[in-house]
Amino acid sequence: GWLKDKVPDLRPWEGASLKVLDKVDLPKLVRFTAALPVHPGAPVGAKEALDRLQRQNQKLQTGK
Repeated sequence: GWLKDKVPDLRPWEGASLKVLDKVDLPKLVRFTAALPVHPGAPVGAKEALDRLQRQNQKLQTGK
C-alpha cells in the first residue's frame, strides 16, 4: 500500500528507523496484573519486587 511505498523515503531522527510490518508480523502484546504485598511484614516490598522482575526480565516493562 501507500504507506509501504512512503516509509523508505522518510528520514526520522538520528538513531531511529522505520519499518512497516503486516499485522501478522507484529509482536504479540502480553499484559498481566500482579498483586504485590505491601504490608509491613511482607518479605519484599512492591518496589523491590518490581526491581527484581525488571532485572530478571530485561524486556519486561514494569511501568517505572
